[in-house]
Amino acid sequence: MDIWWILLFLIVRTVAEQSESKFMNSGAGLEVSGSTEDIDRKNYRDGGNLTRFAELFNALKSAAFYFMPIIHWDRVKSAKLGVQSKKKNDDHMDKIDKKENVTCVWPFAQTPSENCVNILIDRNNCGKINHKCNATYKSCSAGVCSVAPAIQLTEPKIIWQGALNGSKYYGEFDVTLPLNITLYDIKTNYVIVTPSGALCLGKCSYEYSESALPNIKGFSGATAFPFFDDLFIRNGTAQGLYYKVSGKTPNQTVVFEYYTTLLLSTHRICHFQVLFFENRPNIVQFIYLNVPDIGSSPTVGVQNLFTGLFMQYSFREPHAIMSNMSITFDTKNNNYTAVLLCGSKTCTMNEACVRNMCIQRGRLSFTAHWTRSNGRGYIIVRTPLNNTIYFG
Repeated sequence: MDIWWILLFLIVRTVAEQSESKFMNSGAGLEVSGSTEDIDRKNYRDGGNLTRFAELFNALKSAAFYFMPIIHWDRVKSAKLGVQSKKKNDDHMDKIDKKENVTCVWPFAQTPSENCVNILIDRNNCGKINHKCNATYKSCSAGVCSVAPAIQLTEPKIIWQGALNGSKYYGEFDVTLPLNITLYDIKTNYVIVTPSGALCLGKCSYEYSESALPNIKGFSGATAFPFFDDLFIRNGTAQGLYYKVSGKTPNQTVVFEYYTTLLLSTHRICHFQVLFFENRPNIVQFIYLNVPDIGSSPTVGVQNLFTGLFMQYSFREPHAIMSNMSITFDTKNNNYTAVLLCGSKTCTMNEACVRNMCIQRGRLSFTAHWTRSNGRGYIIVRTPLNNTIYFG
């Protein structure tokens, strides 16, 4: 719209200036002839015309300049609208670009909500998007619903994971914690973790070496051996090494979680945790979530090669370590305790956990009754202490 005002102004100004010039030139070239009275009348008439033209010219010029702010405002307004329109368009294009630029790199895949999920281990997107594992399965492993246990820690930090980093047999990983942990009075926030089941507060051996404690093959300082054996992390699975810090100072807890298999029997799960406590220095706890019941004989214990102190729970002792077992080492007082975790209870190692009850180990007797009519039955078990357990 402003272009028309500009053109109008230019036309009016040009016409007015040309007319004024022409009129003045015509007046300057007047020929004087006739009587004095005629000349006076002519000059009066011409002078009046000139005066009226000048008034008209000034009025037009004033009007044109009067509309100039309007022209200028329209131009500014139009420019602002243009900038706003361009900004909105740019923002819209940015959103489109961001939407189009969502890229998920294998093994991650994009969900309808534009999130990237790991389809090798995500039980809600196992193997492909929206393929959910039902309650029969505990996890998604290698893109297949599995009865293998899932990682117990919620949103842990990943040290190494088969689904992200591939398989792993030996090596060592440095972990810097946001707090200090203490073992044998050695305090540090720097820990070395190995896939073979050793956790070091000093020098660590990057590969497995079968030995009773104290193990001097590549180690120095304080070391925890929760399950030192030929362990392996399978490619494409949730197996790996994890850790998480929970709580608030001075009551923080550090949990390292190992989820591995035996090297020579990769379908045998070795799943355990190692816990350190900020408010309980020199204490370390091993919790065994799932270990193979095939006579595996790992080295389990703690040592300090600076002082020569060590505590060995087992070495080459088949079935010494069981699932749902916990061992707590007190490196200040040089002792340890082992228990079975039985629901909300803890059983001694002379007891068995049956239906969340601690039962004395020994000879059991039972009576079974099965009806022919409906094929249903029950079993009554008598424990060594004459406790009764009913299965039906």
